Amino acid sequence: MGVNVNRKNKIPYKLFQVTLKALISRGGKLLILKDRGQAKKWDLPGGRIEEKDLPLPMHEALRRELREELGARAKISIGKMFYCSKLKTNLGKYDHGLVVMMFSAKYSGGAIRLSREHDAYLWVDRDSHKKYKFHAHLQEAVKKFFEGENGK
Repeated sequence: MGVNVNRKNKIPYKLFQVTLKALISRGGKLLILKDRGQAKKWDLPGGRIEEKDLPLPMHEALRRELREELGARAKISIGKMFYCSKLKTNLGKYDHGLVVMMFSAKYSGGAIRLSREHDAYLWVDRDSHKKYKFHAHLQEAVKKFFEGENGK
């Protein structure tokens, strides 16, 4: 894997995976998840697009991830894309790029039941979110969430 070269144009390119995340709000608060095994790192709900998601619209692929991570009873409506970032990451012995597309979303009720990927969740507000460390590629989106009308 790693960097490949388009033989015709000799242009190097990198393989990328796509991750979909949701900035889920409830009354001006944002839902954050604690990654199991990641000391003091917090995450947003969502995950990588899988092969079975390819025929689906992005919202449906994200909805599948939210059901996996938050349970089938959590009622969440997904809105527009809110923020996008990219980064270099490493899985095992291969490095690759990751594109993270983040969507606004609203929680309207239902029980949240976390998957094994996370061991806690919190609803944080404009002030309390500053106490928590997020993965670097999510930090700017969380900041913008609370600067905008979502965090009011």
